[in-house]
Amino acid sequence: MIVPYETDPITVSDAPVKGHTLGGETGMSVQELVAELRKLIPKPVDYAEMVGAPAWAYGCKFGYEDPVWYLVDDAIDRLLEQEKELSILKKETIT
Repeated sequence: MIVPYETDPITVSDAPVKGHTLGGETGMSVQELVAELRKLIPKPVDYAEMVGAPAWAYGCKFGYEDPVWYLVDDAIDRLLEQEKELSILKKETIT
């Protein structure tokens, strides 16, 4: 068990990740996690509307109002990349 800070009561389990699941055999698969994360992300809004740009700029670029959604989007990409790499490594190990 790891405690990030001495005063922080949050702990992290040291249970191994098995297969393509997160948190062991009863955990959530990567695809299920990605689906849940995508449900959380709000629909991007028009960037011109966010910054009050002139009318001609509307519809050109879209983004999230809160920067945290860019991090969630990047995390989804990394999870999918790692799952792909893991499946490639498993195929190489079997043959």
